Amino acid sequence: MKKKKLKIAMFCTNKISTPLKGKTIYAPVMVTNQLVEGMIKKGHDVTLFATKGSKTKARLIHCGLNPLESKKVLFNLFEKEKVETDRFFEKVLHSYETIAISKIYQMAQKEKFDVIHIHPSDRALPLAPLVSTPTIFTLHDPIAPWRKFIYSAYKNIPQIYYVSISDIQRKPLKNLNYINTIYNGLDLEKYPFNEKPKESFICAGRITQEKGIHTAIQGAKKAKVKLSIIGFAKKEEDYWQKKIKPYLDKNIKYKGMVPLSEVFEFYQNSKALLFPIQWEEPFGLVMIEAMACGTPVIAFNRGAVPEVVKDGKTGFIIPQFDKNKKVNIKGLVEAIKKIDQIDRKECRKHVEENFTIKKMVDGYEDAYYKVIKDWRIKNGK
Repeated sequence: MKKKKLKIAMFCTNKISTPLKGKTIYAPVMVTNQLVEGMIKKGHDVTLFATKGSKTKARLIHCGLNPLESKKVLFNLFEKEKVETDRFFEKVLHSYETIAISKIYQMAQKEKFDVIHIHPSDRALPLAPLVSTPTIFTLHDPIAPWRKFIYSAYKNIPQIYYVSISDIQRKPLKNLNYINTIYNGLDLEKYPFNEKPKESFICAGRITQEKGIHTAIQGAKKAKVKLSIIGFAKKEEDYWQKKIKPYLDKNIKYKGMVPLSEVFEFYQNSKALLFPIQWEEPFGLVMIEAMACGTPVIAFNRGAVPEVVKDGKTGFIIPQFDKNKKVNIKGLVEAIKKIDQIDRKECRKHVEENFTIKKMVDGYEDAYYKVIKDWRIKNGK
């Protein structure tokens, strides 16, 4: 039976434009762009709410807004001395994004859409109950205590549905109206396979405490291997100044931010991705990026790691702490030394079977139909 073509509204942010450009990295925007293009290929009618200057095959509604991240926009709107503070920026962003979110629900009141899809979720929650169109919220972040409070306040609203990006992500709040778990996917053409890496290892992502970059450095030094670090660092903060910068040398190098068009080369040429995370990682896009290039992952057993990495097959999953309750540097070193046991072809195969754009798009299409059917049943249609 041929399924109805859907009218879909999609929103992620108007902090930056879509698709991502240059060295900008923000997984929710990447996922949103992939979904928009994927749904259009399937014949669905997609309206993307994004910034002026965004490039998309969807109908673009920008509400006259340029990317908030643009310094020109900030200087035009607010006092110069406040523009640089992260706290101020986030406060402004909330109000700025509400303009687009409000437009979505104004249009929904006129029954313009079959389903609304929001990434990330919390800013649109107050408006979702006001229309007769169901909203799917994709959870891109861990459910921290403040998010648990917010989501719980709306958990009995029939129009609201959730997609988690890993099963473990649901743990802090299991009784939300989840429709599915859908893993993020990659365009594998942008991540070519390489069977013969160089001798160095890699860390990738935000240079922060929870990502465990300092632990990766300790492990690399004890294992006496080279390590390249790529990603965004706030060099003025204590974490960089005290835990990263003093330990950089000829073997431990910070390569800075790398354009998305070049990042695959770092994965390709690395023996493994070191991922000793110290938080409940909701997914970990860098893990599938690395494995797509054939690069195995060495990670602490936190968050979604066991859902993404096959221990002993596409990398090694090790406990974060040893028997003395100290950070498991020894386990990290042992995994580094036996990394050649991993068949790089298995890493690529694992991504091909589980983490492609096609699989992700198909998953969301199925979720849309499920939500629409459930919503109609609730309303006796």
